[in-house]
Amino acid sequence: MKARDNINERVLNLFSRLFINIELLKDRELNKEDQNKIKNFDSVNEYIKQFKQSNEFNNEIKFDDNEISKAILKYLNPSTAYRNYKTELNRIFDKILDFSEKNNYYWHNCSIKVYENHFHNIKESYFKHFPREDYINFLEYECNFQFNPRNTEDHIYQTDIPDYFLHLNYHEFLNGKNRQVISSNRVKKIHFLKLKLEKEGYVAEHTNNGIRINKKNILNPTEKESNVEVPLKLKDIPEFDNLERFELIKKLKIDNLIHNLDASQRSKYKVLALIMGIHPDNARKLLTNKYPKLKSNEEINVLIKEAKKNVEHFLNNPINNIKIP
Repeated sequence: MKARDNINERVLNLFSRLFINIELLKDRELNKEDQNKIKNFDSVNEYIKQFKQSNEFNNEIKFDDNEISKAILKYLNPSTAYRNYKTELNRIFDKILDFSEKNNYYWHNCSIKVYENHFHNIKESYFKHFPREDYINFLEYECNFQFNPRNTEDHIYQTDIPDYFLHLNYHEFLNGKNRQVISSNRVKKIHFLKLKLEKEGYVAEHTNNGIRINKKNILNPTEKESNVEVPLKLKDIPEFDNLERFELIKKLKIDNLIHNLDASQRSKYKVLALIMGIHPDNARKLLTNKYPKLKSNEEINVLIKEAKKNVEHFLNNPINNIKIP
């Protein structure tokens, strides 16, 4: 119990720091034309009072007045305040990701490892709210939450330590690296759920309104013998991110063909950008092993290792049975 309380207290501390920076950034957005205006202590405090009154966790959240004052006074230069608040917010976001991984804390942007550790509890929480639903209904519900994680109004899960960050609107202030981490984690969770569905004889189909679950279309023996080709759909293609798609290109040795082109480096970046449908600068970073832009080579290597694993799973899946010569 003491360990649980300690984790809860540390999570709440991270929450309050993130919330303060969000409110300061919102104020700079509203008043960026007035370079002399910066939110004062009382108005931030008023935001926090209003938030605490309307938030379901109001009995647990304790905002440190000194922390608020320090956050404001730290960046009083109007010309750099917005940039500094944004940098600080992303630094706090990094800390939340790191804390979640080290302490197995579940929140909606956690890694696939933490998500898998909490999967049973998430399922049990779902059935407490919907006792008449079945396992397939749960997987469909969870697929749709991961497909559109910002739609938090109907989110019903209750984990041991609450996801305090669920209703905070910080996404617009995240940098490219943190957006990539969120996207990559979401894709991995959807892939994990799709594998669960496949074991139950179902497939997940993407629609304009979300993800729909259907029974697998299994060919009868006559159709198998006549080698009837079933039309492919978007749902048959894994949701690879840029790193995973580039790992597939490397597996097929297409990157070697691009490197060996009789062309300038800029032209090579353009060729890869066209093949992958991405920004030329991201193509440049991929070809020069600088994607995504992270703090250390260790972090990049972890993501590359995970991307290779997902590509291998796709190639070796019996449904695909792809053998590279």
